[in-house]
Amino acid sequence: MEAESALKFARLAPEPPVGGITPTDRLDMLVSAYGASQLFPLTEAQREAVRMAHRHRLLVLAGYAGSGKTTVLRGVCETLEKTGRTSIIVAISGRAAKRAAEATGHRAITVARFLIEMEKSDLPLGSDITLIADEASMLGLVEVWQILRRLGQASLILCGDPAQLPPVSPGIVFHHLVRDHNIRKVILDRVHRQNETTGIPVLAEHVRNGKILKQHSFAGDKPGVTYTPCERAAIAKETVRIKCILGEAGVHRDDIQIIAPTNAEIDTINQTFHAEWLEQRPTLWPNHEDISEGEPVIWIGKNDMERGITKGSLGRIKNIKSDAVLVELDGNKHCLKHEDGANLQLAYAISVHKAQGSQWRKVIVPVFRSQVVDRSLIYTALTRAQDQVILLGDWKEISIAVKRPPSAELRYCGFRDWLTLARQKVAKAQEVY
Repeated sequence: MEAESALKFARLAPEPPVGGITPTDRLDMLVSAYGASQLFPLTEAQREAVRMAHRHRLLVLAGYAGSGKTTVLRGVCETLEKTGRTSIIVAISGRAAKRAAEATGHRAITVARFLIEMEKSDLPLGSDITLIADEASMLGLVEVWQILRRLGQASLILCGDPAQLPPVSPGIVFHHLVRDHNIRKVILDRVHRQNETTGIPVLAEHVRNGKILKQHSFAGDKPGVTYTPCERAAIAKETVRIKCILGEAGVHRDDIQIIAPTNAEIDTINQTFHAEWLEQRPTLWPNHEDISEGEPVIWIGKNDMERGITKGSLGRIKNIKSDAVLVELDGNKHCLKHEDGANLQLAYAISVHKAQGSQWRKVIVPVFRSQVVDRSLIYTALTRAQDQVILLGDWKEISIAVKRPPSAELRYCGFRDWLTLARQKVAKAQEVY
């Protein structure tokens, strides 16, 4: 799969769109019109990214937190649409796809749904299609390989943040494509002023570069980044306290998410919140006393395309009756059977990997000593917040983790070597031709 994918990328890299390049005058007019419709002027990098989507069959769009990737994707979709082309947005998780659809105003589906639809049609994509893979840093080798095999004559844009965690599944593709000098790419690294007031993008930039500055203490519902010292044994009690303070300030419970690096902290926090919730005497899930009515949950089972539920879907138990359970996952309501309880897990706290691709207004991030915690994990966790990050734990350990190299750099895979060999093969074939 690495070899086949690398060869496909090597062949796509120098090609223009099969449907043709948009004439320069027409393209400049489209980009100017789109820029004029935005609240803030487009940067030159953003304008160039939109242009390149019209000029190249393969484009990597890499952007850090607050750099305006969504603005570019919306511009790509709108300008392509005005030239008679269609954009299809795919993402690895249902939550990420929902967010992409809301942000761009265009249909976005999961990779799993895309592959099923393609299987049913039994036809490759046409030259009038541009396939956009959002949150591409989350795509493993298998997903990328499957997408490439269905690409047909379509163009492909891979959009993501190279500072985030590599995929859970085998293989690393996006991170290597960003570093490859022969792949057409635009890297958005400028933080925009509408996001600077929270301080989150600035902190994210420091973490990305292996540095972190001491933050102010938590003082309630206020935009920004804070740090609260906390012993590991007191983590559950402290997260409950902070969440209660935010709730009393009027913050909706679904706007707050606890994101923890390790399963030990996740289990402790979930069990503590569950025990407190049981004091309200909620209706319990039949034969699953670890989940009850009104609690946040995450779907840990396999993708269920018939019901539109994907692994990692987040939501809340709305109602439990004797014959069925009403659950809202990723904004969609589902009537589940009692046996589906085995596919659900409490989600007061979730892992950073499961949070990747999602956003909340407020994020609480406890960090303690662990070999799995590095800068990419902390960067990914804090960039899930829209206006407030609350760091908890041991500052010394947070600092050590930020200095630790990203896991993507330490994880070995052969894709980069295959890409070099594939490029040599394509070059030789062109010489012979």
